Amino acid sequence: SLLQVHSLLQVHSLLQVHSLLQVHSLLQVHSLLQVQFLQHLHYLLQVQSLQQRLHSLQNRLLQDHLLQVQSLQQRLHSLQNRLLQDHLLQVQHRLLQVLLLWLLFQQAVLILRL
Repeated sequence: SLLQVHSLLQVHSLLQVHSLLQVHSLLQVHSLLQVQFLQHLHYLLQVQSLQQRLHSLQNRLLQDHLLQVQSLQQRLHSLQNRLLQDHLLQVQHRLLQVLLLWLLFQQAVLILRL
């Protein structure tokens, strides 16, 4: 009877140790999973922060580019207007020369008729 009690106590003790080892092992696995989850979460937050910075930089570059394009368009329109004005002045000058020659020719014709 004492041997049975002793045997039962040993079995009970072994079961307790086994149960404690299982709980300890589960806690270790749980802890490792928590650490991995936190590392993954930290990585995702870093990626999100980098994406936000990238979008911000892209927006800034796009705004700068649009401002440069707008400035170049204004300069181009200004140059085109200046060239057009110069051309119109040249045409006007030529027309005045032609008109003057025509008037001189008319005057010569009138003088010859006299």
